[in-house]
Amino acid sequence: KRLKIESKARAVLYHLSGTHVKVRMHRVAKTHKSLNSGDVFLLDGHYLTFLWVGLEANEDEIERGLQALRHLTEERKGVNVKELVVDEESEPDDFWFVLGGKGPVNPSNMAVADEIAEG
Repeated sequence: KRLKIESKARAVLYHLSGTHVKVRMHRVAKTHKSLNSGDVFLLDGHYLTFLWVGLEANEDEIERGLQALRHLTEERKGVNVKELVVDEESEPDDFWFVLGGKGPVNPSNMAVADEIAEG
């Protein structure tokens, strides 16, 4: 329970989109409103980390997301990191808790434009 609460407090959401030529990864607002069915999102809660895969995400986005997930895990050697790959419509309750609440996901044609500059 403590790790879930700490994960929620520390969590950052990254949006991965594009094609094999270039898959971009950028930070977005940590809310269900940032999710869309056409892309992949990495919810980094430090202890609980999720790769969320939208129903219409492409293989390049998924592969880039898996690479980012592996990189985070390797970076945190010695920290007990629980990583989960979750598909849209099959999210565990812990995913919604760390994200800050459950809500509808945007269709793939409605990628959110309110990105936050990193760091």
